[in-house]
Amino acid sequence: MTSTSGGKHISDWEFYQGIGICPRCRKNKLYGSEKQCPGCSADMYVSVMRNREKEHYNQTHREWGRKTYQDRKEKGICTRCGKRKPDNGFLTCGICRKKGRDYRYAREGKPGRMEHVINGLCYFCGNPVKKGYKVCEKHYRMCVKNCTGRQDV
Repeated sequence: MTSTSGGKHISDWEFYQGIGICPRCRKNKLYGSEKQCPGCSADMYVSVMRNREKEHYNQTHREWGRKTYQDRKEKGICTRCGKRKPDNGFLTCGICRKKGRDYRYAREGKPGRMEHVINGLCYFCGNPVKKGYKVCEKHYRMCVKNCTGRQDV
């Protein structure tokens, strides 16, 4: 706020406009009924146009992404890389899923499975391991059952 000689307060914007100086840059003179100098008007125009172009670009890119996704899905190839066939029951290949999973875990700060093993925790769930193994008692029984087909383990 700037104070005038009459004691009332007016904004800096109104003050500079009142004395004929551009209130934005506070350097150039105003001509006629302009609210900003020509240089500041040009800067504002560029800024507005840049934002309009950004919105247009974002819209066209979004449309391209949706179209590419649908095309790859119809062709039966990975929707992310477009190079390999997707795994059964998925729309992406194993490599792309692993990259996405690794990125997500790194971003969220979740430990990977090998970090579990290094710290002496179960490979699958992160619980303490059975002595001499990389898995806990529960997952050890499940692995033996799946490998041997025995139900009594």
